[in-house]
Amino acid sequence: MQPSQDARLAENIDEKRALISCLLAGGVLLLFFSTQARDDLPADLRSTTVWAFIIGLLFFASGLLVFQDEKVHAWWSGKLEKVAGWFGVNTWQLILLIMSPAFAVLAINAAGYSQKMYSPVVAVAAWVLGIALAIVGGIQWGRGKIQLSRSTWLWTLFVTALAFLIRSIATDRIPIFLTGDEGSAGIVAMNFIKGEWNNIFTTGWFSFPSFFSFLQSFPIRAFGQSIEALRIPSAFIGALTVAATYLCGRKMFGHRAGLLAALFLSALHYHIHFSRIGLNNIWDGLWYVITIGALWYGWQHESRGAYVVAGVGLGFSQYFYSSSRMLFGIVLAAILLAAILQRPRLRRAWSHLVVMVLIAIAIVLPLAAFYIKEPAQFLAPFQRVSVVGGWLEQRIAMTGQPAWQILLQQIGLGFQAYTLTPVIFWYSPETSILRPAGAVLFYIGLIFFLLQDRDSRFALLALWLIAFGFVGGLSESAPASQRYVAAAPVCALIVGYALHKSARIGEQLWPKLSKVFVTVVYVVLVLVMLSDLNFYFSEYTFMSQISNTASHGTIAQYIANSLQPKSADVRVAFFGSPVMGYYSIPSIQYLAPQVTGINISIPWAEYDRSNLTSQSIVFIFLPERQGELARVMEEYPGGTLKVQQAWNSQILFWIYDYSAKQ
Repeated sequence: MQPSQDARLAENIDEKRALISCLLAGGVLLLFFSTQARDDLPADLRSTTVWAFIIGLLFFASGLLVFQDEKVHAWWSGKLEKVAGWFGVNTWQLILLIMSPAFAVLAINAAGYSQKMYSPVVAVAAWVLGIALAIVGGIQWGRGKIQLSRSTWLWTLFVTALAFLIRSIATDRIPIFLTGDEGSAGIVAMNFIKGEWNNIFTTGWFSFPSFFSFLQSFPIRAFGQSIEALRIPSAFIGALTVAATYLCGRKMFGHRAGLLAALFLSALHYHIHFSRIGLNNIWDGLWYVITIGALWYGWQHESRGAYVVAGVGLGFSQYFYSSSRMLFGIVLAAILLAAILQRPRLRRAWSHLVVMVLIAIAIVLPLAAFYIKEPAQFLAPFQRVSVVGGWLEQRIAMTGQPAWQILLQQIGLGFQAYTLTPVIFWYSPETSILRPAGAVLFYIGLIFFLLQDRDSRFALLALWLIAFGFVGGLSESAPASQRYVAAAPVCALIVGYALHKSARIGEQLWPKLSKVFVTVVYVVLVLVMLSDLNFYFSEYTFMSQISNTASHGTIAQYIANSLQPKSADVRVAFFGSPVMGYYSIPSIQYLAPQVTGINISIPWAEYDRSNLTSQSIVFIFLPERQGELARVMEEYPGGTLKVQQAWNSQILFWIYDYSAKQ
């Protein structure tokens, strides 16, 4: 027998062993998980796992038959090899791909649709296993690897460290106070810690997926119920986004362009801000860079590994901010463009794209099932902010303009947010996403891109930009800053390419001065970075301090700071009505959860004192209710009075601590 024949025979034997092992192991796991989940489910729902038990039996029985009967094995191999060949994988990998959705659906049954899972161990284990099976089943081992050199890793670590340093310093003071939205997110995360919530496949605060709150609970467990615990994860994810932007830019345009883009993004005022707040917006940018960058690399190099990465990014993106839903639309639009412009290459890529989608489905299926069960939760983010509906009708009535004209104006505002119109609402820096210098570089990059005819890189980045321009415009309060966060990396990529291309043109025109041109480019970038850093940490922070001197957020922060040392038996009598309620800003509840507050909404002379039986009382008076302070001090003598002032000596509130007497 020839050596090649020996090798082929050994390969067939290994293939058979792997096929049998997958069938047996997958069947056993489905049997075990379905049985365990059935025991944990309510009696009326136990039948929902019967299908998983039956499928597990079928897989196990098939494995035994293939093991015992060579004819059965030959039949199996004949049927599977053709499909596996189309996917470019082994037959045992195809079995894993087939199994993956079964585990994802089992995770749905084991989790249920309420805040607490029926069988949390089974739900999470089945979900993770389903994802792992899809990834292992889709990879082409030994082919289509994404190569990263040692220097690439070093530069990646450098930009990550730089970005994290910028984003993590003084997170307890910048932004200047913990917002109510951050406090609400922290409270939901605390519910996971307390065991009141454990279902990661539902929605929580503001109809956002609860998976983010689950992740947020870990730093709170580690560092306590603090501002830093909420914000540091965002700083880390923001830094990872910078790293991903470097890798994406490097693969698309080369090392220098990727590095310039990453450095620009690391200091971009807009991206810094959302990397320093404890909300889910910052995550979307990371998934966009990963998905779009990997999709392009896979398309360009026919790399299955890149498509697998794209599938992972596409799937996990749906568990964070709602702007991630556009990512599916961008991917679909890119495929449609390819069908028109590059059909032969699309035919070669079909199997890769199917694997990408299968991996994404394995990840997102439990959340998708919840949305099917609760469609109102899926639609809630759109209904809150969309201009289509009541808002548009009101604008028509107010202005007398036709609907199409109003919508065009809105879309115009959406696109102007990049360079012309100041973003507003959540982050109001009185400037656009890109400040003047960055805007000029952005336009230069767009010109360079437009000269690249039928370039897949330009197509993907253009779809990315256009998507956020439309969504930002078709939302209320356009251009609302929180809806563009995932667009920051594409802006940085275009700026990085502009600088890189400018240096290259100079190098080609005057080769002897190439080092001078490169130096000038980096000097320009450093100046732009320093300008943005100064703007955010100095100008904007000072501006924010002035504009929020006596805001409810500032008042709530000072109140929370005062109450944090208090014991659990303390009661707060809050004289803030009708201006502000004790629990109207959730940051107080997050930072001082042990203290119970009571709103004194009517004049003190008319208030029923029986609600204040505790001897440990802290009375807080906003300036509007200061006239009642003297009478309270007469009735509760012996406490200590403190006046809380803002940075400019403006009085925010009086705090009369009667608990101190005790």
